[in-house]
Amino acid sequence: MDYYVELGEGEKEPLGKQETTLPVLLFSEYGGFKAHERGGKAYQKSKERMLTELRVLATDKPGWGEFICNMRKFILKEE
Repeated sequence: MDYYVELGEGEKEPLGKQETTLPVLLFSEYGGFKAHERGGKAYQKSKERMLTELRVLATDKPGWGEFICNMRKFILKEE
């Protein structure tokens, strides 16, 4: 995940549609979930910031379980 998030010196995010990979899906769903949690307000954080938030959340077992349960409900509601 660190490799995916880090850009080399002088590099920019690639333009166009990203390939569908696990990190792309994870950050996309996490951003959508956080926006929903905030009442529809956009959640635009850097990938580094989101990865840090996910790592902190993953250390809290009950919190992580609640997050996954809520994320699942959020994803199923979108479909």
